[in-house]
Amino acid sequence: MASNPFADHARRDFMRIAGSGLAVLAASAQARVVMAQTAGTPLKIGMVGSGREGSALGKLFIKAGHPVMFSSRNPENLKELAAGLGPLAQAGSVEQAIAFGDVVAIVIPYTAVEQIGKAHADALAKKVLVLDVSNPIPRRDGEDFVKRVNEQEEPGS
Repeated sequence: MASNPFADHARRDFMRIAGSGLAVLAASAQARVVMAQTAGTPLKIGMVGSGREGSALGKLFIKAGHPVMFSSRNPENLKELAAGLGPLAQAGSVEQAIAFGDVVAIVIPYTAVEQIGKAHADALAKKVLVLDVSNPIPRRDGEDFVKRVNEQEEPGS
């Protein structure tokens, strides 16, 4: 299996790297948003997926002062999460989170990315920034699936 430098980091390190990467991307995307926002205005973040990684990233965004809408296939299950994070957090459907966010973070199992892309392509295409931190994980997605993904040729190679 090909070596992936991100796979060598502990989950905590991955979350730190992903959060830092999103912050850098959000800052660079603000050049397009600056005309509509004043300095220091928080970005609204739509979280598509609110499992372990999605909720951790969302908590970091809230801590930084950004309003976050957490979403899942069962948004009623997220009300306790949102209530526990205070007034900057809310729960909704995937459609609501995409509409809500200036920035949309897609944090779902790798096998669901295609389905979300097909179902919400038009809405996602209108966003300034869409961050996809999904990746295949052997214990969740299966060893064979991860092997096939790793063997695929990189685009542009």
